[in-house]
Amino acid sequence: MIETWKEVPGYDGFYDVSDLGQVRSWKVPGHEGYRSKAPKPMTSAWRWGYLSVHIRHRGVSTSRPVHVLVLESFVGPRPEGHLGCHGDGDRSNCRLDNLYWGTHAQNMDDRERHGRTVRGERHHAALLTEDQVTEIKGALSDPYFGQGVELAARYGVSAATISAIKHGRLWASV
Repeated sequence: MIETWKEVPGYDGFYDVSDLGQVRSWKVPGHEGYRSKAPKPMTSAWRWGYLSVHIRHRGVSTSRPVHVLVLESFVGPRPEGHLGCHGDGDRSNCRLDNLYWGTHAQNMDDRERHGRTVRGERHHAALLTEDQVTEIKGALSDPYFGQGVELAARYGVSAATISAIKHGRLWASV
């Protein structure tokens, strides 16, 4: 596969990005506004959970996510209300064929599809296990033992938590 390079819009030709998610600089170090004869590859680092590069332009330094640079260069400006999304869910895969501008809802659907949504036992604040929630739901359906206060005391949670489980506001997936 041949790598295709395009100029990053808005940076006066000092930065290029490839359809494989590589970024290079044409800047001459220490000489603002001078363009070198050969580009230098830029090293990306993790920032805000995404591969990013440090760009300096007109005296202002900023960190830009690589996937956003790829999309801006090859697809066009970000549509209002859209995000740069990774189709396969891998934030390190900044290849053009894996990226698209999508809505927040589309991004959340991707997250769900790829199993990256943190819920249930995986949530850092979870007080219950899925087995315990199954037991609680079973007890709530039993007409002889459906008291939320008793269940709350038994499982060490609040009566409001038991009510939220009962009405599907918490642990709806169980």
